[in-house]
Amino acid sequence: MILANSRKEFFISELQEIGFKYGGYASFWKYTLYGNKNHIYFTTISGDKYNYEIILQNKQKKEALKYFLNELNATDSIEIKKFGNSAF
Repeated sequence: MILANSRKEFFISELQEIGFKYGGYASFWKYTLYGNKNHIYFTTISGDKYNYEIILQNKQKKEALKYFLNELNATDSIEIKKFGNSAF
């Protein structure tokens, strides 16, 4: 188990697949224990699978992540899959 304040680094070259499920960025009204959660998950070349719940603080952070994932998809041989809210 990885705790909220812990840190683990992954090299892009070690990743085989990245997926992202977008539920919205965090706000008091939208973010609940049961819904509107964002998940990023990936598989490493060695077959290890990871699934992290992440919070996007605002639209600017959402756009930064969107740009990053699009750049990965365009420049590296990683398959990016997007699920959930079509606003992403």
